[in-house]
Parts: sequence; C-alpha cells; structure tokens
Amino acid sequence: MPRKSNTYSNGRAANHRVEYLTEKQERILAFIRRTIAEQGGAPTVIEIGAEVGL
Repeated sequence: MPRKSNTYSNGRAANHRVEYLTEKQERILAFIRRTIAEQGGAPTVIEIGAEVGL
C-alpha cells in the first residue's frame, strides 16, 4: 500500500515530495523524461497511457 507523500508549503504553492515511486509511476516518469529529451516537450496523457498500458 502506498504511503502518503511529504507535502509542505513554500508560501506560494505546495510542493510534493515522495521518498519512493511505484513501478508504474517510475515507468511513467521515465517515459516523460525520455520524451522531453528526445522531442523537446512532454507527451500527452494518451501517449503516456499507451506507453504504460493504462
């Protein structure tokens, strides 16, 4: 079962930091990073879903 993230406010917006990611979250993050590096922009939600089988 996933644990809650550590959340804090910097006065403008909340920042979310987690100490771990699930396997699927890791795959999504890797895909987003790879797509940005290769194409210069983030993938769409549909592209992410297709990549990780959602």
